[in-house]
Amino acid sequence: MTRSIDAVGTAPAQTVARLSDPSKVVVPVFDNHAYVSHIAADDALNIPGRIEKGGEMSNDGGSDLLAVTEALDHDTSAVREFIRRALTGVGEEPIERAVALYYAVRDRIQYEVYDADLSRSGLRASAIIARGRGFCVHKSIVYAAVCRAAGIPSRIVLTDVRNHLASERLRKLVGGDVFRFHALNSVHLDGTWVRATPVFNKLLCRLYGITPLEFDGRSDSMSHPYDTKGRRYMEFLHEYGEFDDFPYKLVVEGIRAAHPLLFESRYQTSAGSLVDEAASAYPQAG
Repeated sequence: MTRSIDAVGTAPAQTVARLSDPSKVVVPVFDNHAYVSHIAADDALNIPGRIEKGGEMSNDGGSDLLAVTEALDHDTSAVREFIRRALTGVGEEPIERAVALYYAVRDRIQYEVYDADLSRSGLRASAIIARGRGFCVHKSIVYAAVCRAAGIPSRIVLTDVRNHLASERLRKLVGGDVFRFHALNSVHLDGTWVRATPVFNKLLCRLYGITPLEFDGRSDSMSHPYDTKGRRYMEFLHEYGEFDDFPYKLVVEGIRAAHPLLFESRYQTSAGSLVDEAASAYPQAG
């Protein structure tokens, strides 16, 4: 019998699942005032290919975690050139290369929620690099792709978060402070899986008064719960799992359903600038 759990807070590590089939995902329910995660516990814990966070890489004959895919198109010239620049002068050790690629994605691709392309072609690593900006979904796609090209197995991790530091306009467009399908990465280094979040670039962090996330290739790098002034910043509410490839339909339709006002057209988010909004939202941080 499947039991239902009402959970508020961070999903426990032992429920983290490796998912190559997005149809197995359980989507939580929330409104503008509350967030309740209805998790079918038996289904969530008994997914074939499941790994525990930090566990050994599965060798169950599943997807090749170095493979080129539609979104992770690391065989393209744009991705290859990005990697060449990022790894110039960097050694051959996987951890060293993963760290160098982390900072390249974090700071060379601008984090921007507005005017984001969520079409299939726009969510290819090559297209994101060419455009030079995007939000967590875009940047996590790029990091997964460049790590694979460097011989580092990678996955995309999908979560829901509560972001306490957002402009008033962005809160209205999102419909509150819960952001659906926040993306980060899991990379296999030195025999274990570690989390990396190459999302918020250094400039934007400074403007919003947030300490940039560092990554050493050995410890998980996830969003800080508080900003530099001690204000609550981000809470992880639910984790969908780790995905061998980017589950386009799940994520894009999920974001559109949860945050319809954020979209200017079917595949494009509203125009604007987080940098400009930071000046009015957090003038003391500049």
